[in-house]
Amino acid sequence: MKVKDFIKRLETLNQDTEIVDMYWTEEDVTCQAKNDGIDLSDDEVVNIIGLLSSEHDANIGINWDQISYQTQMVTGGTR
Repeated sequence: MKVKDFIKRLETLNQDTEIVDMYWTEEDVTCQAKNDGIDLSDDEVVNIIGLLSSEHDANIGINWDQISYQTQMVTGGTR
């Protein structure tokens, strides 16, 4: 989801509504991949974010391990 889409979603809520805020950015994905020794293309980063959004287990959520796992799936491992 792009930031502009997230803002539109928030604008539909009553401003007094309580929410929990969790988001991951392209920078988070890129940094974790670098920690794992992997350089990603821009397209791979977008692909990984899409997978994290659509494929994560709601019981686990999205975390550093999930980012590393999806990076491995997209890239086939270190390069």
